[in-house]
Amino acid sequence: MLISEHYAKKLWTSHERKNAQERAFKEHEEYILPVRLDDTAIPGVRDTIGYIDLRKAGIEDLVDLIAQKLGKTQLSKSGPEKDSGTEIPMPKIKKKFTDRDNDKYLKDAFAYIKEYFNKALAKLEKSHAEVETDFTAVHELKFLSKIYVNGATKCECKIWLGNIGSSPSIKYLEGRGLDIDNDGTFNEHFSIEDDGYEIFIKPTFFMSFGNTLAPKPQMEKKEAAEYLWRRFISHLEQ
Repeated sequence: MLISEHYAKKLWTSHERKNAQERAFKEHEEYILPVRLDDTAIPGVRDTIGYIDLRKAGIEDLVDLIAQKLGKTQLSKSGPEKDSGTEIPMPKIKKKFTDRDNDKYLKDAFAYIKEYFNKALAKLEKSHAEVETDFTAVHELKFLSKIYVNGATKCECKIWLGNIGSSPSIKYLEGRGLDIDNDGTFNEHFSIEDDGYEIFIKPTFFMSFGNTLAPKPQMEKKEAAEYLWRRFISHLEQ
């Protein structure tokens, strides 16, 4: 029990304490461990009952005492973590990523990008009275986004999952009057690759907008979503 002025004022803590005291009485064991944060008097908790004063003891002492109560091994105060004051370095070990790992990462990344665009469009529309947006989920693996300014189409793009050869990828295409079914052309293409340590999104084809907007050579899903969104809305600033 974390005993304090606030503990004494709450109805739930009072109910909890009474039940704990009843169980301790029935089972004849030290079931309650009072932890004092101040000197507030709590009914049924006498000064003669063993307690720990957190104003004097440290968190580690409290953890050790809880571990003892639970019958666990006490934390050693002479362990390497407390002696060195630094983290113990661990080696990086390569692993073999499977096709299943890559496919799952690809779908997770696409789902994140899809949700990112949906939320971003809604926020954009809410932020500007002259802006209207449209988000169309063609199916689970393809969606369209459109931005209108004063009723006129300003930006339109399509993002979907497709293949380049046998490699699955995320594709991006922008323009006016996009063909929902024709996925043969694209402006951006991202594949899923790994370096033996982690999986990442890699731009394998992109159209640079100068030095101000270019994808990183390795990206996480959040970075890929933000890059595509920034590219999409860049037309609003022209």
